[in-house]
Amino acid sequence: QVANTPKGKFLALVKSEKVVAQMSASVADNDPSTVRRICALVMNAAIKSPELYNSTHTSVLKVLLDCCALGIEPNGRDAHVLPYKTKNKSTGEQITIAQLMLDYKGMVTLAMRSERISTIRAEVVCENDLFSWSDGTIHHEINFFSDRGKMIGVYAIAKMKDGSMIS
Repeated sequence: QVANTPKGKFLALVKSEKVVAQMSASVADNDPSTVRRICALVMNAAIKSPELYNSTHTSVLKVLLDCCALGIEPNGRDAHVLPYKTKNKSTGEQITIAQLMLDYKGMVTLAMRSERISTIRAEVVCENDLFSWSDGTIHHEINFFSDRGKMIGVYAIAKMKDGSMIS
């Protein structure tokens, strides 16, 4: 009786014709293969993190619809589907929700789709790098021939199509 288990209910939700139809309506390219791929990737995420089977149906549906609306696949590179424990606000009981977490690569993908950005790059700052930030201007020097130390931060610089820079 897999159907009555958390896993069975999760799979029934993700494969539901009603859910697939709702997802198809929110996919930008209206391509049914995109919806099938997103559903398969969410099911794969649950195999890797079985706690997702216990997620509320509302949170799983939100993840599916957000992926479609954003045009992002939860493939472990651009985005991840992760279980998150929280308390139900009305009952106080602990519940599990599914959350879509965008990876920086997914954020870059979305930024590049905006058609306002011509280039974007992200950098890691380590404790032995020379780094300064002043009034929006970044100066970062890396000595690749010595130990850079622990990561202490990250930043991104985007060049807009109008020539302006954002950091």
